[in-house]
Amino acid sequence: MTTSDNKIENNSVPKRRSTLERAIAIFLFLSQDQQPKSKSDFRGIGIDSTNIPRWVDLIQFIQSMPPLHLEWNNDSISKIHLLPSDSAYLTLIQDYCTRLGISPRDEYK
Repeated sequence: MTTSDNKIENNSVPKRRSTLERAIAIFLFLSQDQQPKSKSDFRGIGIDSTNIPRWVDLIQFIQSMPPLHLEWNNDSISKIHLLPSDSAYLTLIQDYCTRLGISPRDEYK
């Protein structure tokens, strides 16, 4: 048994994390507090500071998309539903009330 075998057996060599595991680590790290985080702060969770701008771009892109409900069945996505965002929902309510000839505020009384 070589030294490298010992490292693997003792779990001292970290396994490569999946994209999902890295994304979860980033979200948990960012949600700890409201303090600004420097790129170097992410080294503590195992994210290289050169990759942070790409992660931020990806997170901002996903957050800018309308909410989706996906159902994953074995090897395919079976259902994709757009969930109404707050502004889309409010627009639907306003259109509905306009068609009925009432104020949106009257609808909730």
